[in-house]
Amino acid sequence: MDAVKGILNGTCNYILTEMKVRGAPSPMFLQEAQGRGYAEADPTLDVGGGDTAHKLALLASLAFGVAPDLNAVATSGIAHITRKTSPLLRSFGYRIKLLGIARRVGNKIDQKVQPAMVRVRSRWPMSAAPPTACWWMQARRFPSSFQAAARVRHPPPAR
Repeated sequence: MDAVKGILNGTCNYILTEMKVRGAPSPMFLQEAQGRGYAEADPTLDVGGGDTAHKLALLASLAFGVAPDLNAVATSGIAHITRKTSPLLRSFGYRIKLLGIARRVGNKIDQKVQPAMVRVRSRWPMSAAPPTACWWMQARRFPSSFQAAARVRHPPPAR
C-alpha cells in the first residue's frame, strides 16, 4: 500500500460545496447542517479537521499495519476558508475540499488533514451530500477507490 486519501467529513464537504454553489459564508451552512442533524451541536472537531484526523488515523492503521497515532496527523481545518475563496479557485478550474491523506514516505507514514485544491474535472467524487465519505487506497499496480454513505443523523440540539 502506498497511500490512502479521502474526503472523510460530510459536514465539511457540505459546507464547502454550499459555499461554492450559493456563495454565502460558512456559518450559515454550518447552522443548516446542524438543523438537519448532520453536524454535532459543537462542530469544533468537524470544522477544525479533528474528525477527519481521527478517521485518517484509523484508515492509516489498517492500510499500513501501524498503531493509530492521532499525534502523528498534521491537522488543519476549514474555519479560515471564506466565501471569496471558491470563485477564485473556480476561475482556475479548482474547488476546495478537506482531504485526509496518509502515504508511505521511505520507512515512515506521513499523515495530514488539510484543505486542498482539487481540479473540477478530477476523478474525485464530489458529492455535495453530507453523509458521503470516500477514500482511495493506492498501490503501485492496483489503485482502488471506495465510496460509502455514512449517514448518522444526530437530533437537533435542545433549545
